[in-house]
Amino acid sequence: MDVTNVSVIGSRNKAGKGFVVTVNKKQFNRFTSWEISHSIDIVPMSFSMTYALSDGEKNTDLTSLFSKAKGPAVDASGFLAVGAEVEISLDGYRIFTGYIDSTTNGLHHGQHLLQVSGRSKCQKITDGTTIQPNAGQTPGTLANIKQVADWLLTAQDGNKIIEVIDKTDGSTPQPLVNLTSINLTTRAYDFLANLAQYEGKLLYDDRFGRLVIDNPASGQTTLVGINDKLIKSFYRYRTNLGRFQSYTAIINPYDAIAGVSNQSVPHVMAKDQTPSEIPDGKILTFVSESSYPTSDATGWQRFQQNLVNVTAKRNWGRGDVINLSVVGTKNPTTNKPWEINSLLKINYGTASQPKISDAYVIADITMSMSRDEHETQLTLVRQESLGVIPVAITAPVAGVGSPSTQSGVVPNANQTKAGNLQVDDTPPPNAKPVNGGSK
Repeated sequence: MDVTNVSVIGSRNKAGKGFVVTVNKKQFNRFTSWEISHSIDIVPMSFSMTYALSDGEKNTDLTSLFSKAKGPAVDASGFLAVGAEVEISLDGYRIFTGYIDSTTNGLHHGQHLLQVSGRSKCQKITDGTTIQPNAGQTPGTLANIKQVADWLLTAQDGNKIIEVIDKTDGSTPQPLVNLTSINLTTRAYDFLANLAQYEGKLLYDDRFGRLVIDNPASGQTTLVGINDKLIKSFYRYRTNLGRFQSYTAIINPYDAIAGVSNQSVPHVMAKDQTPSEIPDGKILTFVSESSYPTSDATGWQRFQQNLVNVTAKRNWGRGDVINLSVVGTKNPTTNKPWEINSLLKINYGTASQPKISDAYVIADITMSMSRDEHETQLTLVRQESLGVIPVAITAPVAGVGSPSTQSGVVPNANQTKAGNLQVDDTPPPNAKPVNGGSK
């Protein structure tokens, strides 16, 4: 099949207008539909796209477009081959960098269809195990997540398989030196994500295929009106699925039978922020080995306490979200595609305002085009669900008070029926945006 049949538009370094895909330095844009998904909780980000041959368009060899990769290089006669590196831009703005994972070609009602999907470069650290050849404690010179990540993702020949950027100030609220170890079955992303949770930070991939360390709710705030033409649909979704009244980590440092006794190393626990929404007796217990971290009982408890806190809060936060569908793919404030970890504040005007947080964090984004219509699906979560420190929530108010009034919030009887909530009445630093802008 001649490459002109897939609307190659050049081999320039700069992408043109519209949805442009670059593979093996070739650019093309003729797709009937496409979708890009990005999340603060799911790594790597992903894409899918469909190309349909026009009526009467010649197709001498459909399958040549999907030739197999030959060794480390991709066969130029099939530049959409599985394993090919791909860059996707929208109006000249990069929105994805990764690899083609899967291809499908065939006939549908007599029309030839080419379907391609893939994931970002960070699939290399989510799918496989560590590239480090030796198990054991991480080097004692590594003091923060960025340093641990750079070491973990650098091969013996000095090549870094994934670039890591740190959008935070590099501080370590919790000490990391000599606290962590790996084994040969360690998955790099899982390992680093645990450290990020311990530090109260986020770990996600970006549009360039890089691994990003970031503070929760650090992006710019966008204000939209509930009746703006931008908004196609607005739903608040609440559920107790995936949530538990309590979460317990049993620390198992000596590879013994877990949970025999909590005298030497006490168990650590966290509770759902609104346990009255969950049936009694629905709990979650998991076992932790001593590899995170390897210091002493106090270190184990502190590390695991943060992990159960984060698990409880993330699950609770995903139990009360806003699903928003907006026209187009660009944020009206930045005039660029929407970004995760930024903030969205809704002006309800004279409409009946639901009792929800003042501004939500954009946790999931799905940009798509189908039948020439562009749309973006946004999933919004509470800011306070992304921190480490538990926050007291008084039902039915789905949010927290300001720092000046939060000390007066007391859980009601229903909230304490499974035991008093062990909470700090001071909201975490990320619970509210600073002046509504970027940090």
